[in-house]
Amino acid sequence: MPPETSRWQKIAAHISHGALYLVVILVAMLGWAHSGARTPDYSDFFGLFHVPQFTSPDRAAAGAYEDRHILFAYVLLALIAIHVIAALWHHFIRRDRVVARMVTDDVG
Repeated sequence: MPPETSRWQKIAAHISHGALYLVVILVAMLGWAHSGARTPDYSDFFGLFHVPQFTSPDRAAAGAYEDRHILFAYVLLALIAIHVIAALWHHFIRRDRVVARMVTDDVG
């Protein structure tokens, strides 16, 4: 981050990045849990291999996992939108080369 970046913006950036990683993992895990709880499961990966399941078939649990999976997928989309808006703000409003550094991976 540029040296002139305020403390609250640095904190917000760290929180948003952490939230992105956390929600990506959460959405994947809830989808996997939903797969094992529904019958038939989604464990066959295009006939190439079988994904082991960590939940057992349970109609009520499958519905709960699916609802949460969908909810957090929307949360993930919102976090992505916020991230894109922040990148556009840096590029077009602040003009601080943050986006250029992200694209070129120029940390020096």
